[in-house]
Amino acid sequence: MLYRGPAANSSPFSFQHHRLPTRRMASQASGSLHFIAETGDLQLEDAPSKAVSDGYEKLARLMSLSPGTAIFRRFQALNTTNLLRLQAELQDMEHELAEIRSDDSHSKDTIRSSYVRDFPTMRDWKDTGASLQYNLLIDIGKKLQEYSKLLRSAMS
Repeated sequence: MLYRGPAANSSPFSFQHHRLPTRRMASQASGSLHFIAETGDLQLEDAPSKAVSDGYEKLARLMSLSPGTAIFRRFQALNTTNLLRLQAELQDMEHELAEIRSDDSHSKDTIRSSYVRDFPTMRDWKDTGASLQYNLLIDIGKKLQEYSKLLRSAMS
């Protein structure tokens, strides 16, 4: 008899209140997990002397036996708040980039004024600290990666 997880109308966190079968429980992982009726402990077949402790370890073992019983919160409101924060930061960076581009294009420094048309020059001058635009683009790229990854995750 396989443990199928909590009943549909019960809390996913009340696993300790469910009665586990006393028969051998099948496992997809290496080794089998057994319920010891006398002690109420779970025990691995590969290591019969090692009983699984209570708490998270016991819950993790139960969830690993039947992945359908694994329930995790998605923290949708927190993820959305984080997305909004990243979006606001990206908007600030976008405005800062527009200002730097404008300053660069109106600069009397011929190298700096060429950044608008000459990306390699902008990139090559980044190490001198003269290319704020390039450094900001790198920071924007990192922030966009974080934002896009979280956005994809939130949309799925």
